[in-house]
Amino acid sequence: AQHWRGIRRLEGIALAPFLRQDGSIRSCRGYDAGSGWLLVGDVEVAVPPNPTQADARAAAEQLLEVVEDFSFATAADRSVWLAAVLTLVGRTAIDGPCPLFLFDAARQGSGKGLASNLVAAIALGEREVPTCIYTRRGEEGRKLITSLLLAGHRALRFDNVEGTFGDPAIAAALTSNRWRDRMLKTNTTVDLPMKIVWLATANNAILSADMLRRVLVSRIELLDERPEERTGFRHPDLIGWCLDNRPRLLGAALTILAAFLRAGSPQQALPAMGSFEAWSRLVRGAIVWVALPDPAETRAALR
Repeated sequence: AQHWRGIRRLEGIALAPFLRQDGSIRSCRGYDAGSGWLLVGDVEVAVPPNPTQADARAAAEQLLEVVEDFSFATAADRSVWLAAVLTLVGRTAIDGPCPLFLFDAARQGSGKGLASNLVAAIALGEREVPTCIYTRRGEEGRKLITSLLLAGHRALRFDNVEGTFGDPAIAAALTSNRWRDRMLKTNTTVDLPMKIVWLATANNAILSADMLRRVLVSRIELLDERPEERTGFRHPDLIGWCLDNRPRLLGAALTILAAFLRAGSPQQALPAMGSFEAWSRLVRGAIVWVALPDPAETRAALR
């Protein structure tokens, strides 16, 4: 990492109010010395000044309304979707790596891409997550990750993964706080913070051994022969509805995390998740604290 005397450190640029590690929320524009983040957006969110566990549970219900028409295989699979939202919203307060969130189904048209785009709509105010195609390309995989980090993406999705998902480059990226690599066609080495939240979609995903502990899978199951032709949704234009209601939904996500931190991050007696301890304490702990299933339960099915 580069440091210059007299120049303040910059961890990142936020376009909406963000969470600090102490549970407070930065909502006014400008540089936040404690976190190193610069807030430049104008989104206004409503979060109770001293949010309680009851406030957090009500906020979780608001967020889960977004995916009430999705046929998640289990309640834990639905918790994985919520965990993806809270991870991207709370990334500024997570001092460590985060798992990859994989949305999986038996066939196309089941809503995998939409589920991941809803995460971006709430957390980033964007209609879709930036995407790229995953291929097992060895050293080229490292170069791809380096270029994505240099581009400053907050989230990225590997779209429609085929075959076995996992290689040394992406496995290393998922458990790294920083990323070091040599720039293409130069001898210059870059040292970058690993702040991207990784997502993926697949049909009947197969994970490599190294990826099993690095991925949380949200399985969507539909019995319809033509799922893309389904009708009768509560919000037909769900992305548009989320963008219209983003201040309320973003505020709900911040309320869950802020309430949990202000309560002292109560221990939830959860099995350990090696390499993701900070993420587990905040996101996973907050989800169980509001009486929802542990999102890590879906890993048992993978094994």
